[in-house]
Amino acid sequence: MSKGFIPSPATPAVITANDLRQGHCVWMRDGDWTADPREAELFEDEAIAELALLDAIAQASVVV
Repeated sequence: MSKGFIPSPATPAVITANDLRQGHCVWMRDGDWTADPREAELFEDEAIAELALLDAIAQASVVV
């Protein structure tokens, strides 16, 4: 996560990306991606959010 922002129960975060195949915005949900922002996973714990972000970075062939 950005050093300037730490997710918490008071300020949860989501992970967003762009789908390289379709060019659409997508949101992380359970290690996968959804085009529906209402289905986005809310991260309230910094450590869990950091692991999810690393998972997203590992999917660089699918999303950016």
